[in-house]
Amino acid sequence: MKDNKLANRLRELRKSNKLSQSDMAERLNISTSAYGYYEQGKSDLSSETINKIADMFNVTTDYLLGRSSNPQHSENPKSKAAELEEEFPEGISVLYRANENLTPEQKEMMLRMIKASFFENEEK
Repeated sequence: MKDNKLANRLRELRKSNKLSQSDMAERLNISTSAYGYYEQGKSDLSSETINKIADMFNVTTDYLLGRSSNPQHSENPKSKAAELEEEFPEGISVLYRANENLTPEQKEMMLRMIKASFFENEEK
């Protein structure tokens, strides 16, 4: 069976909340076998059902779908810089260290080089 993050998250949440598949089916107003297919990744959930489950467990839909590892709603969403730091820590670390030792002219030159390297097709 292919990796199905949604199916895995459904199973984890149900078990961690000590619910049976029958309990889940009842709460969603569907048959137990229909719910079982969701956990097996054999049936797709509607967006309405995904939202219901997210509300039921107080998690985000992104968490259910495997797009986030954080199940909780964030009061203060991460800045793009914070997200980049998580995704590219080595690069950010180098930039922080370099920034301390660069003159304003060197910083400007570095910025131009980065833009030229990664955004050469964008209009100025």
